[in-house]
Amino acid sequence: MRKIIIAVVAVLGVLVVAALVAPFLIPLDWVKDKAIAQVEATTGRKLTIAGDVSLSLLPNVQVKVSDVSFANRPGSDVADMVTLSDLALDVSLMPLLDGELVINEFVLVDPVIYLETDA
Repeated sequence: MRKIIIAVVAVLGVLVVAALVAPFLIPLDWVKDKAIAQVEATTGRKLTIAGDVSLSLLPNVQVKVSDVSFANRPGSDVADMVTLSDLALDVSLMPLLDGELVINEFVLVDPVIYLETDA
């Protein structure tokens, strides 16, 4: 019985260490470049992430980016439709492992959103 408890504690310890170390092993610049390319391909507008990108796995999977701007349409009075000091996504882990993105929380920090109408 004691060996089973030691084995379970050891496995849990390895999982915790892996969760703490994994964010340092994932190439966040690659993730940032892929996200920018996907947004630009979908919308036709430029997305800029000038700040840092961070990833946390504990207690939830959270991605945080800083200094974000999303370009306005051509001919607009203002260059950027949206600017944010930070954007944070809280994502469910299990669906993510199955290739599905489930966002639990989407936080915009200091958003400036410029909306205009067309004649």
